[in-house]
Amino acid sequence: MTKQQSLDEYFEGELHHDSPKNFEIPRINDDLKDYQYLITSRGDGNCLVRSIIAYMYCARNFGTFLNTLAHIYELDGREVYYSTLINDKGANVVEFMTKHEQYFANFYNMTKSVVTKHWSLKGCSEYHMDANAMDGLCIEIILNIFNISKLKIYQAFDGAARKAGWREIKSSKYVSDSLENIEVSIFTFNGCHYAALVTN
Repeated sequence: MTKQQSLDEYFEGELHHDSPKNFEIPRINDDLKDYQYLITSRGDGNCLVRSIIAYMYCARNFGTFLNTLAHIYELDGREVYYSTLINDKGANVVEFMTKHEQYFANFYNMTKSVVTKHWSLKGCSEYHMDANAMDGLCIEIILNIFNISKLKIYQAFDGAARKAGWREIKSSKYVSDSLENIEVSIFTFNGCHYAALVTN
């Protein structure tokens, strides 16, 4: 289920009232003072791409958003299909993502196919797209196929692999020059699940 939540609402649901992490919330609110809310969803392995799509829906005009979807269809050698989305232009992002959940479930699988086709890194793409997540080196390829020039990831708390705070992943190796590039901001609790960070 997709939700739109303020930071306070999010942490209220994620942290027990007596958790020592509550003392860190003022720091996190200060770090994220330029963002108004999160677009969260269930953790089913597609949260990275889902958060990117939710961010793009909120940050781009609808025509450019559809062009991004069409671009992925073309990279996978498929006929472009998004007619079911057009009538919901301007809908709240939660309503939009929820109503078209099956469409995007198919889209996420197609994205995995495109990542594999455009894999240019060491190792096997499937290793970074196992049953749990699209992550690791896979992020670099996702930036390339979505024409994302900078992915800004805010991690709220220290995790097993990374410390809390901002990190940036940049790319200029776009698969296509015909698609407008974009910067995307996303959030993670401790490095294991992603949500879109939205300003308005």
